[in-house]
Amino acid sequence: MTSRQENKLGMLMSTAHFFKKEEDTFNPLLHFAPIITGLNATIDEIVQEAGKVSQDITGATLDKSDRREKLEPLTHKVAAALISLCNFTGIEQLIEADDYLPSSLDGSRDSDVYVLARQLYIKANPVKDQLLPYNCSPADVDMLNTTAENFLPWIQVARNVQRERSRSVKKLAAFFKQADELLERADSHMAVYQYTNNDLFFLYKGARKIINNASGHTVHKKSGKVLPGFIDTAPFAEGIIKPESKMIFTNSGKGGELVFYFGSKAGERPGATTLLTKVANGKSVKTIASAAGYTVHTPVLNILNPNVRHGQWKAEVGK
Repeated sequence: MTSRQENKLGMLMSTAHFFKKEEDTFNPLLHFAPIITGLNATIDEIVQEAGKVSQDITGATLDKSDRREKLEPLTHKVAAALISLCNFTGIEQLIEADDYLPSSLDGSRDSDVYVLARQLYIKANPVKDQLLPYNCSPADVDMLNTTAENFLPWIQVARNVQRERSRSVKKLAAFFKQADELLERADSHMAVYQYTNNDLFFLYKGARKIINNASGHTVHKKSGKVLPGFIDTAPFAEGIIKPESKMIFTNSGKGGELVFYFGSKAGERPGATTLLTKVANGKSVKTIASAAGYTVHTPVLNILNPNVRHGQWKAEVGK
């Protein structure tokens, strides 16, 4: 969610809490019932969709990254051998060498990496027996084809996850609009209390006030580096992170996407149902600890680096 949406959600929760606290007053009033019920349901929907926007609980991106990490070095190996063969024998180059440099592959989209690997296999397969002197066996060429085909389905899986997240962004906007309409109705019904029960009216107005929490100062920070394929742990002292804590996860490196998640112990790998917060190079993600997977059973913040380069991370706990 955006900072504005986070602040607004806080106001919605405060307003719902006000109606809950004053339920003896409002439960007998039938015209308030659909507003209160609708507000609670809308808050639940917002929280649910916010989780889809900021998290990937399927682990699809991790699986895709793992398969790409296997495909890229194999692609480079076969390409280097094929280029060497063409240079040594004097035949025309069968592939564009620049396309298969490690730096080029690393910066390419997933679909481009797959296409380049498939094109390379088509060119290398007929001459695979001639690649042995160049540190590439026929088995390597066959494995290139197999690895590329294993990678392809996960490109679509990751796209589907991204598509679902995009849909959730639109749903969030619709739910906030729905909440605005409910609050307009509540404002209309509450107006009478300004004259009949001024204390109750101002309690309501206080709950309806949007508080900007974006300027809240950070109270604790941790940072570190994580090796390729390894997991690092943010060493926050016990009790620092609470379910309602505002958190900022930052990827300050250039090695690729980092994955932040809460686990039961340091260094624990994420499971199939672990809430994952993925942070791209040079980006930060704001969230609430509970929305990121913090519970009394999973109090430890871990950072996974699924890339081939080292990563740099920072985690902040704010008020």
